[in-house]
Amino acid sequence: MRRRATILMLMVLASLAMSSPAWAALSVTASPMSVVVGQPVSVTVSSSGCSAGLITVNFGDATSTTVPSNTTTTVSHAYLAAGSFSIIASAAGGSAAFCTPATAVGPTIVVSLPGAVTSLSAIPSTVVVGQPVTFTVNGTGACGSLTLTFGDATSTTLSGSFPLTASHTYSSAGTFTATATGTSSCTGSASTVVTVTAAPGTITSLSATPASTLVGQPVAFTVSGTGACGSLTLTFGDATSTTLSGSFPLTTSHTYSSAGTFTATATGTSSCTGSASAVETINPLSPFSVAVSVNTSPSPAQVSLIQSVPIAITYTFTANIQTTFTLTSPLGTFVADSGGTLGTGGGGLSVTIVGGRGVVTETLTVPQVVAERSLRGGSPTFTFQRLFSGGNTAVTATVPMRVVSSAAGPFSLRRVELRFDNGRGEITVPKNFEHLKAIAFVEFNGSGLLEAAWEVDGRTLTIIRKFLTFGDLVTLTTPDVPPLPTFEPGPHQVTFRITSPPATFEIPPITYFVTAASKAAEAIELIAPADKARLPQPGAAFEWKGVAEVAQYRLDVSEEEADTPLFSALVKETRYSMPPVYERNLVIGKRYRWQVNGLDVDGNIVAASSSRIFTWSPDPPIGTFVPRQVLAALKAGPTDVVVKIVNDLARRYAVHPLRTFELKSIDVAIVVFEISGPGSVGSLIFALQADPRVLFAQPNYLSPTAAVHTDPLASLQYGPRAIRADQVHGRATGRGIRVAVVDTGIDARHPDLRDRIVRRVNFVPGEEFIEEETHGTLVAGVIAARADNAIGIYGVAPEVGLLAVRACRAAAKDRPEGVCTSEGIARGIDDALMNDARVINLSLGGPADLLLPRLVDRAAKLGTVVVAAAGNAGPTGRAPYPAALPTVIAVTAVNARDGLYPQATRGDFIDLAAPGVEVMTTMPGAQFGVHSGTSLAAAHVSGVVALLLQVSPRLSPEEVQRVLEETAEDLGAAGKDRLYGSGRVDACRAVCRFVGSSLVCR
Repeated sequence: MRRRATILMLMVLASLAMSSPAWAALSVTASPMSVVVGQPVSVTVSSSGCSAGLITVNFGDATSTTVPSNTTTTVSHAYLAAGSFSIIASAAGGSAAFCTPATAVGPTIVVSLPGAVTSLSAIPSTVVVGQPVTFTVNGTGACGSLTLTFGDATSTTLSGSFPLTASHTYSSAGTFTATATGTSSCTGSASTVVTVTAAPGTITSLSATPASTLVGQPVAFTVSGTGACGSLTLTFGDATSTTLSGSFPLTTSHTYSSAGTFTATATGTSSCTGSASAVETINPLSPFSVAVSVNTSPSPAQVSLIQSVPIAITYTFTANIQTTFTLTSPLGTFVADSGGTLGTGGGGLSVTIVGGRGVVTETLTVPQVVAERSLRGGSPTFTFQRLFSGGNTAVTATVPMRVVSSAAGPFSLRRVELRFDNGRGEITVPKNFEHLKAIAFVEFNGSGLLEAAWEVDGRTLTIIRKFLTFGDLVTLTTPDVPPLPTFEPGPHQVTFRITSPPATFEIPPITYFVTAASKAAEAIELIAPADKARLPQPGAAFEWKGVAEVAQYRLDVSEEEADTPLFSALVKETRYSMPPVYERNLVIGKRYRWQVNGLDVDGNIVAASSSRIFTWSPDPPIGTFVPRQVLAALKAGPTDVVVKIVNDLARRYAVHPLRTFELKSIDVAIVVFEISGPGSVGSLIFALQADPRVLFAQPNYLSPTAAVHTDPLASLQYGPRAIRADQVHGRATGRGIRVAVVDTGIDARHPDLRDRIVRRVNFVPGEEFIEEETHGTLVAGVIAARADNAIGIYGVAPEVGLLAVRACRAAAKDRPEGVCTSEGIARGIDDALMNDARVINLSLGGPADLLLPRLVDRAAKLGTVVVAAAGNAGPTGRAPYPAALPTVIAVTAVNARDGLYPQATRGDFIDLAAPGVEVMTTMPGAQFGVHSGTSLAAAHVSGVVALLLQVSPRLSPEEVQRVLEETAEDLGAAGKDRLYGSGRVDACRAVCRFVGSSLVCR
């Protein structure tokens, strides 16, 4: 029996457990979900399916309440602090535990700090009775509740985020002050005044300007009246109308789409009485034509390759109707003779045609790149075109233009620099010093009269009127009488004021300081070398005559046109021999200035010499130049003039002209002379430098490509990953950017390169274009190997356009290195600039010369970034050129662990580091191999520059370098150092500067 009773009880309990009711529904909602502190929130809890127990509502701020179950209940809750709070409703199951527990997560309430009322405005502030007024309450944050009283015993309540608006209509006249006042959830108050007039305004007249016009031209309508108007309707007579309100006068504009005579009418409503009309005559479009003539100053319009000279253009329009209308032109276009677009220029222009005539002028500066593109297309002429349109008509104005050399162009100034005869912009001299001179170096285009004046401390010293011809450089010196005054101790400022032609740039003044010493300084007499002498061999000696009371002498040597010395030497003797460490800084064929100052025991200048010029022209070391060849630079000009000069130079100096070519980017013609008789390269350079027709002369240097070395132990391709270029390829691949590889030939048939090469050119004399050369192919693969083609590798910028510029030949069939000449490199850079290269990669280096700096500076002015290899000469090697030039990004090489390449050249000229050790890249014959060297490091950086220019094409070369150095991964010593520069380039960080959070670097 007991056993049966136990079983029966268990069955009953099981039955009860199985039949415990569950919650059919439990939910919680709230409104509003965004409030301020103190603003109530309504929370609604709904439950069904279980009537036992209570529902607990937790508001998320450590407070809660309970509500009955099996019903819908709304409670109110106000938060006392700012933040985000989640509301949760939970049912515990009741005292009998017959209901299954349940939980419902409600919304999150965002609570802000109380807002503040800052101002109240009413528009319009003057109305008539019955005219609505819009009130706007401004403030900070949001407002839980504020009261807006209108000043006429009525009010309203507003809440929410500022600004808050309300509309109100006054039923009686008077002046009313409306006030917005916050509550505990919204602080502050603000007021404004509304004036309500008792009587509605009255329309008195309607005018239309102009009264007669063309289809499509706007007409201005003005409704005049007294007082204000709550609402009036203006019909234009062409089945269209508009509504106006506010204080008179009221204005609007309308454009008619068909010809005819239209009567416009302004009609008031109950809040505005009266009406008025105006008649508008719209003339038909035909017969209707406009002609334009163009005048320019200078005429004809001439464009120089060296300097952008403003051109004044006057457009004169004539129409065959007397109606007034307006023509506009948003932008002009430079058009080649072949019809292609060379670029755009000029801003927006507008001209009003009145009585059939209109005139508008503009000052246009033609970008130098436009002139270069025209010449590259084979023509020195092009046009500037503007489309003027309006009044349903259009006319094109065409301005013919011609590209001229700086010599044949309009008379204008390119550069003016002032120095004293010590070669600097400042000097200290004793009182009553008699030999002080200031010099002005004036670079100019064309020919014309220069009008200027030397001034000292704002007073005119002398006036200059000099006719300058055949644009180049002229040197002007202060006169002997009157001299620069030195009788008054203290600082004195010298200026060179030019009145014609006008200078478009500032000419900085120079300063001399006169000491209190009353004794005139002695003159030091220079002995050797003679002025304008050639220093043909190392160990050059400088001599001068001694002066009493001089404790020691200071010899200063500087570049001919430089302000600061290359080096200075203090000696007690009257002779000084230049040591090899200084000679290494001199460039063969370049002119230098030397001067001696005598110092007393206190360091004051008590004696000074004049300055002399010498040309450094020893024969360069054997193996560093093409034997018996010299490059001479001439001013570019008409072909027959250049040929005549070349032939005359050949006869005079007994040399044979091998070839002549033009570097259009710097407006220079280069002649390659070969010495056909006795004589040396150094002596020919000196002789040519002395000829006024020769700008400069130099050896035809040999510059090897930076060496590369194979290594079978490489771990495949790590370079793009090391600089995080692969993370950028979703946003930038170099598309649209042209990168010139000035190097040996590139294998254009390589499957990873064949679609990337957009131009191929050869500047190696006497050789055809050789594709299958190693060095250029290695460099091209690092920069631009195709990605995602299931072949080989991928480049840092896999969608750039490559300019394959062969300026070097392979050193040998079994060696990857190449050998380049000054001639080939110069022609290669010039070609790249003339074919829109934004990046030039120079994985080569050699001696300093006179030609490379001019081309590199020109590249910087045109917005082209030049990247060069730092060289593989080891820790004690000399800095190679062009990497050592200040406007070039010099790149050293590191391995996969950021260790410095042992053979890398060190020095202060290093800017960045990049992968260059055991780099997998393309090789001729559809092959791939592993190589090392700073050549490949430079190629990595050239690729990163292309990525950067794709996302921010307006960056200047200086800005590109700054971004790359600021985002580089610092290596070695903190900051920029002689080994790693600013560190390993980081493509992802650099690109992130311009695409923001859309690119995440991992």
